[in-house]
Amino acid sequence: MYKSGHRVGLYKHVFPPVLEHPSLAIVGFIHSDGAIMPQAEMQARFVTRVFKGEASFSRDHCTTSLNDIIICRFFVVSRLTPLQVDFVEYMDDLAKDINVRPSLLWLFLTDFPLFRRVFWGPVTAYQYRLMGPGKWDGARRAIFTQFDRMYQPLRARQV
Repeated sequence: MYKSGHRVGLYKHVFPPVLEHPSLAIVGFIHSDGAIMPQAEMQARFVTRVFKGEASFSRDHCTTSLNDIIICRFFVVSRLTPLQVDFVEYMDDLAKDINVRPSLLWLFLTDFPLFRRVFWGPVTAYQYRLMGPGKWDGARRAIFTQFDRMYQPLRARQV
């Protein structure tokens, strides 16, 4: 693990690039503008695929990512937040690497109501379970009912 200024140099904020083989992963050690649990889940899915040999990891790929450029330009990178990430960019970047990023064009052409929820709705872990490895059949229903589940505890009791 190396530091460049206040940035900690981990490939995808998970793997130390100084190791010859990816045998150590640091999951959940990031600071974000979103929830940590979906990001830690996505990191764990990425790590699992790398350890199984289904996703590539090469020391040659350990370069500055788009997320690092965005963070350095729009966020204050300090000693307290060395692994600052943008939630949406980081989730999409990891999802692309493990082939679970939803295809918006495919959703637009095949399931427009779901496309609307994914494109204009909140970014949740459910949308990364629509296709690819780890696909969940209940992901579509979970996306459509997520606001119902969120507001249910806030409703007054029936008398």
